[in-house]
Amino acid sequence: EQTLRISRETGNRRSEGMAHNNLGNIVALTGDYAGAATYFEKVVAISREIGDRQVEASALTNLAVILDKQGRYDEARPYFDAALAIYRQIGDRRNEGVVLSNLALFDHHTGENEAAFEQAELAYARAVELGERHLEGEALTYRGHALAELGRLEEAYDSYVNACALRQEIGEDELALESLAGLVRCEHQQGDGTMSLAHVETILAGLNSAWLDGAEEPLRVVLTCLDVLEAHGDPRAAALLEDAHRQLTQQAERLSEAEARRSFTERVAAHRDLLARYARR
Repeated sequence: EQTLRISRETGNRRSEGMAHNNLGNIVALTGDYAGAATYFEKVVAISREIGDRQVEASALTNLAVILDKQGRYDEARPYFDAALAIYRQIGDRRNEGVVLSNLALFDHHTGENEAAFEQAELAYARAVELGERHLEGEALTYRGHALAELGRLEEAYDSYVNACALRQEIGEDELALESLAGLVRCEHQQGDGTMSLAHVETILAGLNSAWLDGAEEPLRVVLTCLDVLEAHGDPRAAALLEDAHRQLTQQAERLSEAEARRSFTERVAAHRDLLARYARR
């Protein structure tokens, strides 16, 4: 807020736009996606006014991501495409890779897993080329998601293993648990109950009050744990389901528009599945 005030007082429009972008990211972390969108839309307007395509593309990417998180897929895609086009036009190869990675997850969410795999491969290649290890771990994880849905479980397993190892190596322990959850899903599908339960124990030990703060899909991680615990008749599943339902309900309540809440709870697969499981309890 202080940076924003100073930027306005000095008439530094680029700094003002970047301040709005940062505030939008902070607000998005609280789950107030409508509030975050307001900031990002201001950034787009300012950046177009001053001709700053770099900041414009960043804000467009952020808008696309928060729409994707809400299950508002038809609205998200044009923003992703616009951001990708700008980064390619200005030669920003790093952020082109970031958008490609986000598109891999987006395509996975919309069931376009062949496309998701291709986007993840491109993002991974860019990350390796530029030495962007965070992006590398992200792309490997999303590559695993796509491969698992395509039935290529052995390849998905290897991708998740590599993502876990890399993320642990660079200190991204909570993100490593998200990759580990993908590994668990492969093990569970292949009937390896012993390993899947052992890995779920690792994930549960890592859960904290922030519910895997920083993870892209924390409730999907919890849903994975529930699958394994219930398959083993583990009594901890009931309490975990209650906690997950409370988290989801609280997140939905932060969305002020009824249509946004409906999309968040009905179109996001993990959220829809969690509510259905809770209704059957």
